[in-house]
Amino acid sequence: PDTFFSQRLVVSRLLCLMAMVVMGYSGACLAHPAGGTVTGAAARFLETLSVEQRNAAAHGFDDSERFAFRWTPGRRSGITLGDLNARQNEALKALMHHVVSHAGQERVDAILATEAALGVLTGSPGYRDPKLYYTSVFGAPGPGQRWGLRFEGHHLSINMTFDGDRILSASPLFLGANPETITQGPDKGLRALGKQVDLARSEEHTSELQSHVRI
Repeated sequence: PDTFFSQRLVVSRLLCLMAMVVMGYSGACLAHPAGGTVTGAAARFLETLSVEQRNAAAHGFDDSERFAFRWTPGRRSGITLGDLNARQNEALKALMHHVVSHAGQERVDAILATEAALGVLTGSPGYRDPKLYYTSVFGAPGPGQRWGLRFEGHHLSINMTFDGDRILSASPLFLGANPETITQGPDKGLRALGKQVDLARSEEHTSELQSHVRI
């Protein structure tokens, strides 16, 4: 019994600290300055899409889909990275530069690389596919307009709400990685969230949380 409760305490500490890290990290990684405006970048991204693609990517601001949030693999509403050509991908990158910092973008890229590795490790590259990350725009990006943006796939969910160029909400936000460390292949040794995992497991921080975590 003592071992069982000790394990639960350790798990609770890790979960609490990881939540604190992600919440704190979100403020640091989101919406760094970039050329132009985020509404302009969003409008330009939508302009690059065909009518069919725009129908998949664009939703009304009050659409119930804006409140959907999950980080499990599978099909979603929106347009996938695999559906975009080179020009459209560049427009999406320009938009994301307004939404996440350089460090944040590095973590997003690492999560996508981890997904590719997971597809190889599990023998399911069609299911664990880094091209199956979806972008959705809610409402009409523009001055004085409320609109939203979601970029989401396995172990990644970035949800933003704006009033023109002003951020109203940067949540829910989830960043995860599985495997935590890639053990083989061209990205062997990559740890998408290595610093965050090491922080969560450090004695200093688990000891600090001990007085705050109760079972």
